Amino acid sequence: MSPNDGTPYKTGYQFCEVLKAQTAGLTNTTIWVIPPGTLVKDVWVRVLTEGNGNTTDYITVGDEDDEDGFIAGFDPNSAAGTIIGDDPTERGAYLYDGTKKALCGKYYSASKNMIVDCEVVTSLTTNPIFEVIVSGIRINPN
Repeated sequence: MSPNDGTPYKTGYQFCEVLKAQTAGLTNTTIWVIPPGTLVKDVWVRVLTEGNGNTTDYITVGDEDDEDGFIAGFDPNSAAGTIIGDDPTERGAYLYDGTKKALCGKYYSASKNMIVDCEVVTSLTTNPIFEVIVSGIRINPN
């Protein structure tokens, strides 16, 4: 098979993962190990149980390299049922380029931890519980 014979070199498939998450104070919490060959195209958060505390606190979703690369930050006091990430201004740099006004994505050639992080915790008395919904394309390694 030559590189230009019109035959696909590898195959891939679309995926959607739903991860249940809860913050733990200021500690980064790993919620998923992103497999190699994964292109993350979209990330949303759906609040299941609202937190309670200071409204200057915020929660981010990212990876080991950029803690807010997917979701730039949301209020832990957001009401149950709230969706975060449906507005481009809520998305992190991996998913939205504010200069180009374009949706983006992040490709992982090696595995990385997807993390949630609660920033500036001063008086968060109840940590929220939420779902992180991740969709994209996974490329078969063979």
